[in-house]
Amino acid sequence: MPLQTENGGMPACELNGICFPMKGTNAAVPVRVSSDALQDVDPSEIIEQAQWMDRFYANRDLFESIASKKFDAGNTEADGSVLITSTDLKL
Repeated sequence: MPLQTENGGMPACELNGICFPMKGTNAAVPVRVSSDALQDVDPSEIIEQAQWMDRFYANRDLFESIASKKFDAGNTEADGSVLITSTDLKL
């Protein structure tokens, strides 16, 4: 079952990117977007950490779609989270 937007789930800025929750079948699934993915989703402008959240919100639908596809394919981290990297933007 595809992941769904977690209503009220606020993204958080972390050392290496953004983390936000999505709704799985029975529980929230943490999704992490790497700093490289945040940069490479729009390489026309180099951004600093203070701009990550704006870049995330501008591309949230894309990141949610990628996370859902990875989750459905069983491509999760050992802790059950989904990690989105620059490589995932090219798929």
